[in-house]
Amino acid sequence: MDKLSMLTESKNTTKLTAIYTDVDDLEKFAVGIIVACNNKHFILSSVTRSGSNDGLVLFETDSIIMQEFDSKYINKIKILCNNCHFKPSYMPCCTDNLLYDILLFAKENQFICSIELNHTGYYDCIGTIINLDDSYCTLNSITADGESNGVCYIPICNITKISCNSEDEQTISILYNYYRTHIQE
Repeated sequence: MDKLSMLTESKNTTKLTAIYTDVDDLEKFAVGIIVACNNKHFILSSVTRSGSNDGLVLFETDSIIMQEFDSKYINKIKILCNNCHFKPSYMPCCTDNLLYDILLFAKENQFICSIELNHTGYYDCIGTIINLDDSYCTLNSITADGESNGVCYIPICNITKISCNSEDEQTISILYNYYRTHIQE
């Protein structure tokens, strides 16, 4: 079975899955429900280890090393999801370009995104999308502490992973909104 077939089957069954993408650290993985997929990218409605919604994460389909179902850990997360009344995040996919779709979704909803560039293994840019076209994404850059940090122009071809509206981004959003309303008065 190829990667896209695995993702499609997961999406169609809305089955909780673990996705491994870090060849150097197989103890690091993401858990959630596949909500969109194609040959190039897939979007996971992510779940925290306590069973809460953790936003959307876009991965490259080729980045998958392993996909896991029904492990003891996933079964524990299922119990926690039921306790937290977990509801997966969904977004409209308007094009065949899931990367563009998630950026557009974040822009329209003013969600903070964390963006990985060129497979660095960490999020290089955090902020809200100001502008978006076929080639570039303009980001109102925000620090991890919620402080404004200028503007970034990001070539879309350099984006390899996006996290949108996760617990971390929601925390940054709260701090950013606080600083905007209280510090600038």
